[in-house]
Amino acid sequence: MKRSVIRSVVDVVGGGATLGTLCMDLCAMAVRALVSSRLLLLEYLKKLKQSVVLIGHILDMCQVTT
Repeated sequence: MKRSVIRSVVDVVGGGATLGTLCMDLCAMAVRALVSSRLLLLEYLKKLKQSVVLIGHILDMCQVTT
């Protein structure tokens, strides 16, 4: 239930289903990273940085079109 609520909120905020799925994937990677090795944690941080950049681009596009 929590996943669907978070996904819905993310979808409404402005990225659509792909952004919601991306956030869910990042959460899953974070859990695996905490359970697993430091290497996975570094991979998670790299993906998180890419996601922040992606979200920034999406927000920029939303501002341009409105």
